[in-house]
Amino acid sequence: MRNGRVEWKRRSTEDIFNLFEPQEWHKIFADITTREQFEDFLSSGVGECWGGYDKQKDKAIAFVHLHMAGRGDNVVVHGGSWTDNPSINYISLLCILDSIFSQGFGIRTSCLCENKKAYRFLHSVGFVKYRTADGYHYLWLDENRFRNTVVYNRFINIYNQH
Repeated sequence: MRNGRVEWKRRSTEDIFNLFEPQEWHKIFADITTREQFEDFLSSGVGECWGGYDKQKDKAIAFVHLHMAGRGDNVVVHGGSWTDNPSINYISLLCILDSIFSQGFGIRTSCLCENKKAYRFLHSVGFVKYRTADGYHYLWLDENRFRNTVVYNRFINIYNQH
């Protein structure tokens, strides 16, 4: 999965856990508190972990964990970024979501209710909350809604540059 600025590849050796401050990591995986637990989770066979790379700077900038949900027609996307560049964060998310939609899947995610920054970010790319339970907001994304957001239309030219 790639575009002009970002490339997503299966995670190999990046130490994702240690790229986040503990309080930020807790917002991504509240029940995983050590690097070893994270590595055990990744090796459990539940989903796949992908790394997002800024091709201009030749460095890792984000990760997502993807797994199938429902009847196998939805992909659950969960992850984060350690860069503070909003543009590259949007471009990397657009790239992965676009790739998932191009394969015919629906998209779901969740975030802690206390993680207002993530909720606003997800909402800005079109995610809609369908349920709140156990301290989490659960969200879905429709492809048409995604492609008609201000964010998608603002970053589409940058996203498609080669």
